[in-house]
Amino acid sequence: MDKKEILSILDNAKDDRGAIPMRLIRQAFDKLPDWIPVSERLPETEEFVLASLTGKYRNTTFEHACEIADYADGEWCVYAYPHMSAEKCEELIEAWMPLPEAYKPSK
Repeated sequence: MDKKEILSILDNAKDDRGAIPMRLIRQAFDKLPDWIPVSERLPETEEFVLASLTGKYRNTTFEHACEIADYADGEWCVYAYPHMSAEKCEELIEAWMPLPEAYKPSK
């Protein structure tokens, strides 16, 4: 479910005063993607994700930096750093989340 669908559901759920019941707001937030620690679960094979990196690579220090990454055949690849080894990627990536759906212009 994307943000537009969630907002549409919430708009249609307003009561007589225009307020949205708190339980529906909580349900909407539960449907949004959240960060998944790599210690809990890894992405499906060959899935592009948003990865959170912390640590140092060459002259760059990452502090919860967001980068597009791929997890395939049991190895990470961070696209902004194609020469970074899979071992270094694994060391730096602390969490990941699915990418949002691609933009679709309104008709």
